[in-house]
Amino acid sequence: MAKEKPVAKSKSRRGGSPTFTEQARRTQIVTAAAALFMEQGFANTSMDQIASRVGVSRGVLFYYFDGKAEIGEHTLRLAVRAYSDYVRDRVERRRTARGKLREFSDACLDYQAEHPDLYIAFVELIGCLGENEEKFRLTQSLNQRTRSQLVAIIQGGINSGELANVDASALADILQGFVDGMMEMIAMEPGAVSLPTTKRLWHRMLDSVL
Repeated sequence: MAKEKPVAKSKSRRGGSPTFTEQARRTQIVTAAAALFMEQGFANTSMDQIASRVGVSRGVLFYYFDGKAEIGEHTLRLAVRAYSDYVRDRVERRRTARGKLREFSDACLDYQAEHPDLYIAFVELIGCLGENEEKFRLTQSLNQRTRSQLVAIIQGGINSGELANVDASALADILQGFVDGMMEMIAMEPGAVSLPTTKRLWHRMLDSVL
Protein backbone atom coordinates (compact mmCIF):
# COMPACT_ATOMS: atom_id res chain seq x y z
CA MET A 1 0.00 0.00 0.00
CA ALA A 2 1.37 3.41 -0.94
CA LYS A 3 2.42 5.67 1.90
CA GLU A 4 -0.14 8.37 2.56
CA LYS A 5 1.41 11.83 2.42
CA PRO A 6 -0.24 14.76 4.16
CA VAL A 7 -0.86 17.98 2.33
CA ALA A 8 -0.07 21.41 3.73
CA LYS A 9 -2.47 22.61 6.40
CA SER A 10 -3.77 26.11 6.91
CA LYS A 11 -1.76 27.34 9.88
CA SER A 12 -4.20 30.10 10.66
CA ARG A 13 -7.10 27.65 10.94
CA ARG A 14 -5.27 24.70 12.53
CA GLY A 15 -3.31 26.93 14.88
CA GLY A 16 -6.19 28.37 16.91
CA SER A 17 -9.43 27.06 18.31
CA PRO A 18 -11.57 25.31 15.66
CA THR A 19 -14.69 27.05 14.43
CA PHE A 20 -18.10 25.44 14.87
CA THR A 21 -18.01 24.29 11.23
CA GLU A 22 -14.53 22.83 11.62
CA GLN A 23 -15.50 21.00 14.79
CA ALA A 24 -18.57 19.58 13.07
CA ARG A 25 -16.45 18.35 10.17
CA ARG A 26 -13.92 16.74 12.52
CA THR A 27 -16.74 14.98 14.36
CA GLN A 28 -18.18 13.78 11.05
CA ILE A 29 -14.81 12.35 10.01
CA VAL A 30 -14.21 10.61 13.34
CA THR A 31 -17.72 9.15 13.40
CA ALA A 32 -17.32 7.79 9.86
CA ALA A 33 -13.87 6.40 10.68
CA ALA A 34 -15.19 4.73 13.85
CA ALA A 35 -17.86 2.96 11.79
CA LEU A 36 -15.22 1.70 9.35
CA PHE A 37 -12.93 0.56 12.17
CA MET A 38 -15.81 -1.46 13.64
CA GLU A 39 -16.68 -2.95 10.24
CA GLN A 40 -13.23 -3.95 9.02
CA GLY A 41 -10.65 -3.05 11.64
CA PHE A 42 -8.25 -0.14 12.07
CA ALA A 43 -5.37 -1.82 10.24
CA ASN A 44 -7.53 -2.62 7.21
CA THR A 45 -8.98 0.87 6.88
CA SER A 46 -7.25 3.43 4.66
CA MET A 47 -7.51 7.19 4.50
CA ASP A 48 -9.03 6.79 1.04
CA GLN A 49 -11.84 4.68 2.49
CA ILE A 50 -12.48 7.19 5.27
CA ALA A 51 -12.58 10.03 2.75
CA SER A 52 -14.98 8.06 0.56
CA ARG A 53 -17.27 7.33 3.52
CA VAL A 54 -17.36 11.01 4.49
CA GLY A 55 -17.68 12.17 0.88
CA VAL A 56 -14.59 14.38 0.86
CA SER A 57 -11.09 14.26 -0.63
CA ARG A 58 -8.02 12.92 1.16
CA GLY A 59 -6.77 16.48 1.23
CA VAL A 60 -9.70 17.46 3.44
CA LEU A 61 -8.83 14.66 5.88
CA PHE A 62 -5.24 15.83 6.09
CA TYR A 63 -6.40 19.39 6.68
CA TYR A 64 -8.06 18.29 9.91
CA PHE A 65 -5.80 15.39 10.96
CA ASP A 66 -2.13 14.48 10.57
CA GLY A 67 -3.04 10.94 9.53
CA LYS A 68 -4.92 7.79 10.44
CA ALA A 69 -3.21 7.51 13.83
CA GLU A 70 -4.59 10.87 14.93
CA ILE A 71 -8.05 9.88 13.72
CA GLY A 72 -7.59 6.71 15.77
CA GLU A 73 -6.81 8.81 18.85
CA HIS A 74 -10.02 10.77 18.40
CA THR A 75 -11.94 7.53 17.89
CA LEU A 76 -10.61 6.29 21.22
CA ARG A 77 -11.82 9.49 22.86
CA LEU A 78 -15.23 9.02 21.26
CA ALA A 79 -15.46 5.43 22.50
CA VAL A 80 -14.31 6.30 26.03
CA ARG A 81 -16.70 9.24 26.28
CA ALA A 82 -19.72 7.26 25.05
CA TYR A 83 -19.00 4.41 27.48
CA SER A 84 -18.29 6.70 30.43
CA ASP A 85 -21.39 8.84 29.86
CA TYR A 86 -23.63 5.77 29.64
CA VAL A 87 -22.31 4.22 32.85
CA ARG A 88 -22.26 7.50 34.78
CA ASP A 89 -25.85 8.36 33.83
CA ARG A 90 -27.07 4.98 35.05
CA VAL A 91 -25.10 5.03 38.30
CA GLU A 92 -26.25 8.57 39.16
CA ARG A 93 -29.90 7.46 39.09
CA ARG A 94 -29.31 5.32 42.18
CA ARG A 95 -29.46 6.88 45.62
CA THR A 96 -27.73 4.29 47.82
CA ALA A 97 -24.11 3.16 47.73
CA ARG A 98 -25.18 -0.46 47.33
CA GLY A 99 -27.47 0.49 44.46
CA LYS A 100 -24.73 2.49 42.75
CA LEU A 101 -22.24 -0.39 42.97
CA ARG A 102 -24.76 -2.83 41.54
CA GLU A 103 -25.71 -0.40 38.81
CA PHE A 104 -22.06 0.19 37.90
CA SER A 105 -21.45 -3.45 37.02
CA ASP A 106 -24.87 -3.84 35.38
CA ALA A 107 -24.38 -0.74 33.23
CA CYS A 108 -20.91 -1.83 32.09
CA LEU A 109 -22.15 -5.27 31.05
CA ASP A 110 -25.28 -3.89 29.37
CA TYR A 111 -23.24 -1.39 27.36
CA GLN A 112 -20.92 -4.14 26.22
CA ALA A 113 -23.82 -6.37 25.19
CA GLU A 114 -25.38 -3.51 23.24
CA HIS A 115 -22.13 -2.38 21.57
CA PRO A 116 -19.83 -5.43 21.17
CA ASP A 117 -18.29 -4.16 17.91
CA LEU A 118 -17.25 -0.91 19.57
CA TYR A 119 -15.32 -2.80 22.25
CA ILE A 120 -13.53 -4.95 19.69
CA ALA A 121 -12.59 -1.86 17.68
CA PHE A 122 -11.41 -0.20 20.91
CA VAL A 123 -9.15 -3.13 21.79
CA GLU A 124 -7.72 -3.27 18.25
CA LEU A 125 -7.02 0.46 18.30
CA ILE A 126 -5.18 0.08 21.60
CA GLY A 127 -2.95 -2.54 19.97
CA CYS A 128 -2.44 -0.79 16.62
CA LEU A 129 -1.51 2.57 18.13
CA GLY A 130 1.53 0.98 19.79
CA GLU A 131 3.49 3.41 21.98
CA ASN A 132 1.10 6.27 21.23
CA GLU A 133 1.13 8.65 24.23
CA GLU A 134 -2.51 9.71 23.80
CA LYS A 135 -3.57 6.06 23.97
CA PHE A 136 -1.81 5.60 27.30
CA ARG A 137 -3.19 8.87 28.63
CA LEU A 138 -6.78 7.98 27.72
CA THR A 139 -6.74 4.43 29.07
CA GLN A 140 -4.89 5.42 32.24
CA SER A 141 -7.27 8.33 32.81
CA LEU A 142 -10.31 6.08 32.36
CA ASN A 143 -8.99 3.47 34.80
CA GLN A 144 -7.95 6.02 37.42
CA ARG A 145 -11.21 7.97 37.16
CA THR A 146 -13.32 4.82 37.44
CA ARG A 147 -11.34 3.56 40.42
CA SER A 148 -11.57 6.90 42.20
CA GLN A 149 -15.33 7.05 41.69
CA LEU A 150 -15.82 3.52 42.97
CA VAL A 151 -13.65 4.16 46.03
CA ALA A 152 -15.65 7.33 46.76
CA ILE A 153 -18.97 5.45 46.53
CA ILE A 154 -17.74 2.63 48.77
CA GLN A 155 -16.14 4.95 51.33
CA GLY A 156 -19.26 7.10 51.39
CA GLY A 157 -21.37 4.02 52.11
CA ILE A 158 -19.01 2.97 54.90
CA ASN A 159 -19.04 6.43 56.48
CA SER A 160 -22.84 6.58 56.42
CA GLY A 161 -23.13 3.14 58.01
CA GLU A 162 -24.83 1.64 54.95
CA LEU A 163 -21.91 -0.63 54.05
CA ALA A 164 -19.65 -2.85 56.11
CA ASN A 165 -16.18 -1.60 56.98
CA VAL A 166 -14.34 -3.07 54.00
CA ASP A 167 -11.16 -2.00 52.23
CA ALA A 168 -12.62 0.47 49.71
CA SER A 169 -9.60 0.41 47.39
CA ALA A 170 -9.42 -3.38 47.28
CA LEU A 171 -13.15 -3.72 46.61
CA ALA A 172 -12.94 -1.11 43.84
CA ASP A 173 -10.16 -3.14 42.20
CA ILE A 174 -12.24 -6.33 42.43
CA LEU A 175 -15.22 -4.56 40.86
CA GLN A 176 -13.10 -3.28 37.99
CA GLY A 177 -11.51 -6.68 37.49
CA PHE A 178 -14.91 -8.38 37.33
CA VAL A 179 -16.26 -5.86 34.83
CA ASP A 180 -13.15 -5.97 32.61
CA GLY A 181 -13.16 -9.76 32.49
CA MET A 182 -16.87 -10.06 31.77
CA MET A 183 -16.77 -7.36 29.09
CA GLU A 184 -14.05 -9.28 27.28
CA MET A 185 -16.04 -12.52 27.50
CA ILE A 186 -19.18 -10.84 26.15
CA ALA A 187 -17.22 -9.42 23.22
CA MET A 188 -15.48 -12.68 22.36
CA GLU A 189 -18.38 -15.09 22.98
CA PRO A 190 -21.60 -13.08 23.34
CA GLY A 191 -23.85 -16.13 23.16
CA ALA A 192 -22.00 -17.92 25.94
CA VAL A 193 -22.83 -15.36 28.62
CA SER A 194 -26.22 -15.11 30.31
CA LEU A 195 -26.42 -11.52 31.50
CA PRO A 196 -29.40 -12.02 33.85
CA THR A 197 -27.72 -14.98 35.56
CA THR A 198 -24.35 -13.26 35.74
CA LYS A 199 -25.86 -10.12 37.25
CA ARG A 200 -27.90 -12.07 39.79
CA LEU A 201 -24.91 -14.10 41.00
CA TRP A 202 -22.67 -11.04 41.11
CA HIS A 203 -25.23 -9.13 43.18
CA ARG A 204 -25.34 -11.98 45.68
CA MET A 205 -21.55 -12.08 45.91
CA LEU A 206 -21.39 -8.31 46.30
CA ASP A 207 -24.09 -8.30 48.98
CA SER A 208 -22.20 -10.94 50.95
CA VAL A 209 -19.22 -8.57 51.16
CA LEU A 210 -21.16 -5.39 51.80
